[in-house]
Amino acid sequence: MRSPLQKPAMTDIEEEMLTCERCRLPLEIHETLVDLSPGAYDQLTSSNESAFSSPQTSTKRQQQKHLYPDRRDALYQRVLKSHHSSSRANIPTSSNRRSPNQSLGDQSIFGGPAESYVVLTESQIAPAKHVSEPSAKSNENNSSNTLSQKLKTASKLFDVLSSKSEISHPVCAECTEILLDGMNKRLSDSTKERDAYIEFLKRANADIPTDAEREAAQKEYYRIIKEEEQALKHLESLEKQSQDLENEFASLQAELSKLEIEEEEFWKSKNEFMSQLEDFQNERDSVNLGYDHDSKQLERLQRTNVYNDVFCISHDGHFGTINGLRLGRSQQYMVEWTEINAAWGQTLLLLVTVAEKLQFEFEGYLLHPRGCTSAIEKIERDANNRPRTQGNEMLELYSSGDSILPNLVAHRKIDAAMVAFLECLHQLGQFTRSQDANLKLPYGIHKDRIGDHCIKLAFNQFEEWTKALKCVLTNCKWILAFASSHRRRPGQPGHVT
Repeated sequence: MRSPLQKPAMTDIEEEMLTCERCRLPLEIHETLVDLSPGAYDQLTSSNESAFSSPQTSTKRQQQKHLYPDRRDALYQRVLKSHHSSSRANIPTSSNRRSPNQSLGDQSIFGGPAESYVVLTESQIAPAKHVSEPSAKSNENNSSNTLSQKLKTASKLFDVLSSKSEISHPVCAECTEILLDGMNKRLSDSTKERDAYIEFLKRANADIPTDAEREAAQKEYYRIIKEEEQALKHLESLEKQSQDLENEFASLQAELSKLEIEEEEFWKSKNEFMSQLEDFQNERDSVNLGYDHDSKQLERLQRTNVYNDVFCISHDGHFGTINGLRLGRSQQYMVEWTEINAAWGQTLLLLVTVAEKLQFEFEGYLLHPRGCTSAIEKIERDANNRPRTQGNEMLELYSSGDSILPNLVAHRKIDAAMVAFLECLHQLGQFTRSQDANLKLPYGIHKDRIGDHCIKLAFNQFEEWTKALKCVLTNCKWILAFASSHRRRPGQPGHVT
């Protein structure tokens, strides 16, 4: 056993000199390598070199086999066998395993260029064990040197192994497992590739024709050659017949041309008469077709109601909707203000569209449909009772959302715009009533009330306000239906005061 004082020294040397060549982690050398006997060292270094070398290395060595005379090769083999246990090639170690503070004595152990092909004794490679036990004091003084010598011997062994294989040594246990897995995969791939080559070779050998098959193919070839010659002779005869037929056809074609000229003269006079008759008939048919088309187009347009497609007014529970946008709010369903603003924009656009179709102008208001930011401009009059073009009040028909301010302050702007919208709707309703006495809006409008509901949000709950908006959409739907079926007569007034 090693004493506790010797173990740290060994660990320091290992951490300084020996690390894994793949992961660069420090290695702990196994006891069998630290205390390696000369026989074991000789067995490891004299192993078959082809077992560690790659196929490419073996190929190169085979190519270099005859670079020197056979007589020198035989002499080299005899000397190698006679000194099998003691002759070694001194292989230099890699520079990354030397300590920066390595002494000259360490360099002599690793070997330099001058020591190439030097015969070493077993004691120089792996020092033999002492027969007589030294004193305790001598063991303590030489323990570090002996251990360093053994580690350097192990490092020398790793260099020999690295030179004989494509893997750099030393390698830790984990990296060894990874290398083994990779080698096993390469072995499996090589086996599969070998099997594929064997199968391909079998198929290639099976496809080689026999002598009987070659003879049959040769006979078939000569038979086809004879048939080709006969076919060529038959083709020549057919070409001659074709030439005779072409000459006959040319003569008939010339005769036909003469007959066609005579026929053309005959039909020319007739065609002139038929052309005049056809012109009169075409003109008659064209007039009839145009009349039928225009009648059907007029009938189709009379049945078409584009306003119902552009402005689809419906309901969704307690809410009135226009083009799928809900107009209103409740405690149970808090509709987003963006949706409400968009619905108001569609409603204002409906009012403007109907007014343009009926050629109606609103008194005191100018509508600006702009989607979610629609507004109504209130036209003021000057001292001469003329409408102002600038400085008019713009009523915003939208809200920015819920506010922490009281309803009276937060919804003051949109309340004023909704009251102005009711006034415009009332004016348009009065105009439609003047055009058709039987037409009456379902819900009456008086100032800020429609039916029995107030349209202002400041003094209302959401449910009451939602009912008022639903009544607004109902009146708009009635006016839209009137505009769809109404035909304006020329000179008909379009302004109601």
